[in-house]
Amino acid sequence: MRTHMTPIPPVGWGGMLTDFVRKDLSDFRLGLLVVWASCALLLLGLTVASQAQCTRLGELTGALGLQPTPVGCIPFSITVVNTNVTKTQTNTRFVFEYDGQNETKLTTNPVYTYRQAGVYRLLQLSDMDGIPARTCAVVTVYDTLPPLLSLLSCGSSLTLTVATSPLSPYEAYQIDWGDGQLERVLPAEARNKVHVYSAENTYRIRVKGQYHFVECGGLTTRLFSPGKPKKPPTISRLEPRGQQIGVFVNNEDEGLYVLEQQVGAGIFQPVANGSRATANQLVAPLDTSQVNCFRLVQADPCFPPINYAATCYEPPKPKPPVSTVPVLSWWLPSAFTPNGDGQNDTFGVIGQTDSTNFQLSILNRWSVLVFRTTDPTQAWNGTVSGEPAPVGMYGFYILNGRIGTENNQKSGMVLLVR
Repeated sequence: MRTHMTPIPPVGWGGMLTDFVRKDLSDFRLGLLVVWASCALLLLGLTVASQAQCTRLGELTGALGLQPTPVGCIPFSITVVNTNVTKTQTNTRFVFEYDGQNETKLTTNPVYTYRQAGVYRLLQLSDMDGIPARTCAVVTVYDTLPPLLSLLSCGSSLTLTVATSPLSPYEAYQIDWGDGQLERVLPAEARNKVHVYSAENTYRIRVKGQYHFVECGGLTTRLFSPGKPKKPPTISRLEPRGQQIGVFVNNEDEGLYVLEQQVGAGIFQPVANGSRATANQLVAPLDTSQVNCFRLVQADPCFPPINYAATCYEPPKPKPPVSTVPVLSWWLPSAFTPNGDGQNDTFGVIGQTDSTNFQLSILNRWSVLVFRTTDPTQAWNGTVSGEPAPVGMYGFYILNGRIGTENNQKSGMVLLVR
């Protein structure tokens, strides 16, 4: 009876088998069953070959053994040994990659090395007590390609993916995370494996392909250094442009975020999506009759889940109508030095004030409101959100007097010096 066998082609880097047909898979499963039986016999101390009968009418069934067992990884060398103890075996020849038909490529050398993965049939021809004899054995050779990895860093967290497919050679993977943690996963589980490191060291990650019957899978090693927590994106300035406003964002660690806007006393609404660019310029509509506030909401799991502070823009107030009511006598300094020496440490009205109609607003160079009060006894101390404001020129708008008194409102610039 003849049995056809085609060697399995080598496995490519993408884990795919080229020109692989269903019959090859059947042969490969047959090889695994034979290997299992061979391993059981080996436990009894026997040297066996996985037999595949291929005799012809008028010929005897020969005998052969293989050393080592007929399963291994490339390059895989085997030696054929004579296991017949009852008959004299002579004129022994071999075809180590027998296709079931071609018997012309014979060799008398009992040692052979397989250099490609696959399931092979070995043919032995000989004479036993002068009568032609033949026998076959199945040899299973596994691939040793290193697994293909992709790593995605997210601060102290690492997501590992092994490139696999239904025809990948490995039956499992062992992941050594480098911090003493080992994990064995099946190919279907080898995607998006997440591991969190507890210290900022450099770790050697080792991923080894595994088979059920042999310990010779390929190994891939990668180094990974967990990073520090990501810096969230921040709004650097607002730039009004008529009925629109430009929102400039610093995004040093290339996170994903959404820009939200609040108009007046309304709720925050999404108006634009940011990109991973390190510097973004987003555009939003501008209501020039109300205060417009903007904030960034993180959309990237690598970034801290916090509520980012809002940055607001207040449109300039219109000039009040002219009045003949006498004005108050007051003035404002052109500079102040908030250095804590007790002299000229604040900026506010000097002279007469009208507590019934008073307002002082301070804006930075980008027209962003940094201070506002309706209390004439309260002056600006040169801080923003509790932090010292940068030195430089600041705009101010002040209302100090009865409504309709044109001379009792003023806007200009003040110099902050430290």
